[in-house]
Amino acid sequence: MCKMMIFILSFLFTLYIFIGLYYEEKDLVKELGDVYVAYKKRVGLMIPKRKSR
Repeated sequence: MCKMMIFILSFLFTLYIFIGLYYEEKDLVKELGDVYVAYKKRVGLMIPKRKSR
């Protein structure tokens, strides 16, 4: 029972983080415009992108 509760809470917290990221991205695009869109193309959302050589 306890392991199942931990799994459910972990899943819900992860879902909460991704939903928050979605809305935060929308707000940043609205607030910063093209500057943020260009930044978004260079940088990953959760895991940084590697530079191409």
